[in-house]
Amino acid sequence: MNQKDFNRLRRTLNKRIDALAAAGYYIEAIFLMAAVIERELRTILEQYEVLIQDHLRYEKGRKLKFSIKIFTNKDIQKMTIGQLIGYVSIIHINKSLLRDLNRFNKLRCNIVHGLFMAKSVKNLDTMSKKLLAKKIILAIDVEIV
Repeated sequence: MNQKDFNRLRRTLNKRIDALAAAGYYIEAIFLMAAVIERELRTILEQYEVLIQDHLRYEKGRKLKFSIKIFTNKDIQKMTIGQLIGYVSIIHINKSLLRDLNRFNKLRCNIVHGLFMAKSVKNLDTMSKKLLAKKIILAIDVEIV
């Protein structure tokens, strides 16, 4: 998927997230946000790996036999959102973004693990509504290679 197609898709998904939140479907909006965030985190990691590979080639002045992307691509596809955030935190220095990502993931985990407890659904809905009202992490701007 190229950058233009991805941006179009992200705009469409953000409209759906906004519509779900406006209709009071906060938990559903969080799940859709999770899918978008997961995709964007993977993209960030893939781009960093390309940059690291290019840097190593430049520093060494020769073609490297080692390929970071081949080494980690399968692992990135298997990572949970929490693991992706942990990996991104190693190479990304924006502390407020990382704090927001961790806050979002904590809520997402609470929803996933507490959704079927009848007493907690209302509480999870309220927490989701608060997070959505703050507009936390509606987009992580990355360029798709």
